[in-house]
This record gives sequence, C-alpha cells and structure tokens, in this order.
Amino acid sequence: MVDRPYHVFVAGPLGNGDTASLADRNRNVVRALKAADSLLEHGFVPVVPHLSEFWHRVSPKSYDTWLWLSTYQMSRCDFVLRLSGMSKGADHEIAVAHTLDIPVVDSIGELIEEVALNEARELS
Repeated sequence: MVDRPYHVFVAGPLGNGDTASLADRNRNVVRALKAADSLLEHGFVPVVPHLSEFWHRVSPKSYDTWLWLSTYQMSRCDFVLRLSGMSKGADHEIAVAHTLDIPVVDSIGELIEEVALNEARELS
C-alpha cells in the first residue's frame, strides 16, 4: 500500500482507431480493468480510459475526441502504466506524458519502486 493516493493512468491498446474487432476491443477493456484492479489492490487510484469504449457505443465520438479526452485525463495523473501491445493512442499518450514529465512504467512492480523513490526524495 502507498502512503497517498497516486493517480495512475492505464495506457494500452483498445481498438487501433476503430479497426479492431468487437471481441478484440472487449479483451483490451478487460485487460485494462484487470490492471486497474491490481492497481487498486496496491492503493493506487486507477484512471482507465478504456471505459470510453462503452460510452462510444452509446454516443460515438471521433477518434480525436477520445484521444483529447484521454490525454487530458492522463495529464492529471501522477504516473502512467503502459500495457504492452501496439497502440497508436497509447503511444501518443506516452509521448505527451514524457513532455509533461509524468513517469511511465511498464509494470506495477516498477510503479511501486518509483513511488518508493519519490517518497524517499520528498523526505530528504
């Protein structure tokens, strides 16, 4: 468990700009939600842009609108967890994270190490 509620943005494949099948999109949402569950279990506040998939099914928006929204949500987070897999949108989010100096990690273990380092720096 962490001392304060760090917000962690989950970046990863969803639908490659609407080219993925519905089954692939569903698998990607489930994968992101499993990562979010693990983050929550470790005391983090997960931000899961993949949930926009369901909003999109009710009220479709352009790819650029979803990318704008997810990038804004990510900009308010402390860390980004990058799930593996090809994703134009996640690659864009990571590039923006780097410009905003938001640390990007590839695993929850790496995230926990980064948090420990950050908290140690804050105590110094």
